[in-house]
Amino acid sequence: MINIGGDPNDRCYRYKMPRLEAKQEGRGNGAKTRIVNCADIASSLHRKPSVLCKFFGIDRGCQSTWTEKEEACIVTGHHEQKVLQDRLIEGFVPKFVLCPNCGLPETAMKIRKDSVKYECASCGWSGQADPTHKLVKFIINDDEKDKKSSSGGKKEKKERKKASEEGAEGEEAPDEKKEKKEKKEKKKRRRRAKRRNRRKIRSLRKRNPTRRSGSPTSRRQLWNLVVLQRWSR
Repeated sequence: MINIGGDPNDRCYRYKMPRLEAKQEGRGNGAKTRIVNCADIASSLHRKPSVLCKFFGIDRGCQSTWTEKEEACIVTGHHEQKVLQDRLIEGFVPKFVLCPNCGLPETAMKIRKDSVKYECASCGWSGQADPTHKLVKFIINDDEKDKKSSSGGKKEKKERKKASEEGAEGEEAPDEKKEKKEKKEKKKRRRRAKRRNRRKIRSLRKRNPTRRSGSPTSRRQLWNLVVLQRWSR
């Protein structure tokens, strides 16, 4: 592990990052250098790995590509590991990571319109990055691409939901249709049964009416009336 700023010989320093690991691949026109742990270094510096990869390309004067699926940083041409490590410590860290006031790597990068601003969480310093540097332009363009892709992804999700809902409403499964038919038939049967029970109650009341001053009808008839009234509710 290497210290991020501060005294490089201080073993108890708080802020550290892993050493850069580079592998040279290919020959001739296909020569390239792969930075194996670019994602780990970027996470310890609280920066995007694509920004770090682009810095090496600008600093070395060659092309550099970052692929998120493979998490690979590739720089064209053969470059020594020590040279890339020194350029990271001397070039990228002091310009885009360390706070110029307190010297600690506590800065948060914020992009606003056409400028890149930094805010230090340790001392409260705030300022802008060098607008003439090529990496600043890349950071602004990369942020715009991320915003467009995120907004486009949200729109696609909403459209997919609407299409699925419309398809579900327009094309129902055969099992759902059967269930709906069965429910309708059950409701019809219940209505018919209620009507029949009401007719029976009326007929029984007409045949054996209760008298206010006299004795009521038989218990059997009363029980039938009660049962029919319950089912007719």
